[in-house]
Amino acid sequence: SGTATCTLRLSKKATKAVTVKLSYSGKATAGTDYSGNKTTHTISAGKTSNSWKLTGKSDTKTEGNETIVINVASVTNATEKGTQRETLTLTDGATSTTLRVSSPNGGEKWTAGQRYSIRWSDKGAGNVKIELLNSGQVARVISKSTKNDGLYKWRIPSTLKGGESYRIRITSTVESDDFDSSDKNFSIVEVGTIPTVSLSCTPDSASESGGQFTCTLSLSNATSDRVTVEMAYSGTATAGTDYSNARRTRVIKAGRTSSTWTLTGKNDSDSSEGDETIVVDIDSVTNAIEDGTQQASLTLTDSVQ
Repeated sequence: SGTATCTLRLSKKATKAVTVKLSYSGKATAGTDYSGNKTTHTISAGKTSNSWKLTGKSDTKTEGNETIVINVASVTNATEKGTQRETLTLTDGATSTTLRVSSPNGGEKWTAGQRYSIRWSDKGAGNVKIELLNSGQVARVISKSTKNDGLYKWRIPSTLKGGESYRIRITSTVESDDFDSSDKNFSIVEVGTIPTVSLSCTPDSASESGGQFTCTLSLSNATSDRVTVEMAYSGTATAGTDYSNARRTRVIKAGRTSSTWTLTGKNDSDSSEGDETIVVDIDSVTNAIEDGTQQASLTLTDSVQ
């Protein structure tokens, strides 16, 4: 008697009514195992969504868990975004499902070529099979059989196609009716789409008496995410005393490809210091990758000499 709420959404309001025809498939039988499987839905002009409910129907059979697959069959006065499909699980009240996927469980953004932890709870006897689903279909078998210990380290193949409709499904190899999938979709980003960040500072030397260095962080390509770069400053010159504006956190806004700031020398009367160095480093990067090791070594010349 469980209920699932399904929603069709438009990217923007339409001037005409949008009609969407759906199809239902999977192991569960519409009308017998669940109700509410209306095939035609209309989003009225000026509206952006339409929702309905699917309700499980109890029976006395021990059938095990069953799936409901909902597909968009056709759209009038709008365009389907890629292939829209949802796979739902109708759990059998007569069975005991213990596996629960905890990560990834929706909203994560993983990068191809990197290593991540797939996690699940309620560990039990035997092994489990781990599969990668894309829009409800099996895209890859990650492991045919691995120990049911709640953790699997997976390095995503660098050739895997990026997308926003991925989920993980874990199934017991002992009890085929004991399985679970990510609650919501997570994303995999292709390697080639992740920008790299580089650092440059000019000129190489400037006077401590108000001389300036212009430093720039540059991305290899624009991204829809805000890129945050944590900087580190070292060398014989002291930030705040010998030069100003040594801000640690720099941000490149979404859609932009660079961020620039200026380091300015501060005059003093200490003639014993001589020339001093400023070493500018990238400490960490969020939503991009440092292009190798980026570092700029600058010279602050002593004006008292």
